[in-house]
Amino acid sequence: MTRHIAWQAALALVGIALSFIILFQLASSQTPVSTMEVPATGGTYVEGVLGYSDAINPILAPTLVQANPVDQELSALVFDGLTTLNATGEVSPVLAIDWEVSEDGNEYEFRLRQDASWHDGAPFTASDVVFTIQAMQDPNYQGDPTLRELWRNVAVTQIDDYTVRFSLQEPFPSFLLYTTIGLLPSHLLSNVAAADLPDHTFSTQNPVGTGRFMVEEKSADQVVLAPNPNYRGPTPLIDKLAFWFYGSWDGLLKDYEQGEIHGLHPPGTKDLSTLAELPDLQLYSCLLYT
Repeated sequence: MTRHIAWQAALALVGIALSFIILFQLASSQTPVSTMEVPATGGTYVEGVLGYSDAINPILAPTLVQANPVDQELSALVFDGLTTLNATGEVSPVLAIDWEVSEDGNEYEFRLRQDASWHDGAPFTASDVVFTIQAMQDPNYQGDPTLRELWRNVAVTQIDDYTVRFSLQEPFPSFLLYTTIGLLPSHLLSNVAAADLPDHTFSTQNPVGTGRFMVEEKSADQVVLAPNPNYRGPTPLIDKLAFWFYGSWDGLLKDYEQGEIHGLHPPGTKDLSTLAELPDLQLYSCLLYT
């Protein structure tokens, strides 16, 4: 009797072992199934911003100098420069394809993209580069005076429709950083005096750039951006990007807590402790290159 039970137990163990082997082989023969998250498309993202917009114009609010941070953020989305700073802080091409620097470091020659256009459909050319630089060289330029002083010592020459050369009086290792400044359309502004740019409707209501987003609506308390349908790169997945302006941090935070806005940019690190107490809030940090 005992021997019979032992044989039954042994057979049961063998059966279990065989079942595991068969299941393992079946699992091994199946193609692994992987899942991939696909981002949602459409909708409007609303960001709360502390402050108000004065002029969406890249030479009046470039990121390289002290300026209205609201206008800096908007200008960076609407306008492109010859170059930009990539995720590692290196200068990389945008409206330029590439560039060459002379052996003495005094000349920079840029070859430009031929597939870029302004939001109104006009082609982007070297004349736009020349116009933008000359606007900052103008004695009546209303932007940061250090920019006028820098560009005053740089000669800009249009070689052809898609080539432009900068000639410096002496080597300036940081010069490429200043080619990240957004460019202006000469076909719309060539008859506008530099002194009038801050109050011109181009800057206050209808900016036209080459960037990924274009201004759809602008009022005293908000700006709504829409994707540029003719952008040469990937189309944004979002339908609209709205910026709501606030005069106080408390008002901005209240609207966030009530779900009126989706994101915000705290004015300083002292506010992070308050934000950390909010449920479902995700905090992101990034590097600033100034």
